[in-house]
Amino acid sequence: PLPEEAVRQVGGRAENIPAYRMRPAPPPGMGGYEELWEETGLDAVVFGSAALVRAWRDLDLSLPKGTVPVAWGKVCAGAVREVLGQNPLILPEPTLEALAASLADLNNKIKWR
Repeated sequence: PLPEEAVRQVGGRAENIPAYRMRPAPPPGMGGYEELWEETGLDAVVFGSAALVRAWRDLDLSLPKGTVPVAWGKVCAGAVREVLGQNPLILPEPTLEALAASLADLNNKIKWR
């Protein structure tokens, strides 16, 4: 359960106070990205949160054919499956080292296609 639900289950009172709000907006320089993708291709897009996956959809962005979605954890992976309808590569642990290793492994697999 979510933290506030867990507190309520044991009889406590919980208030959810958001620390920030997500406001969907295109990434800076988005027009340049799409041009670059057409020119060089795009191997992977790393999603760091389920909210980012939903923002991607809300901005009507799509993954170019053959692009692998990479999820930073199981919750994010669930959002990729649900929202984008694709099975993502899931990082084995939420660290920059795991991200680098996963992307290097993906790059090696792509080279052999």
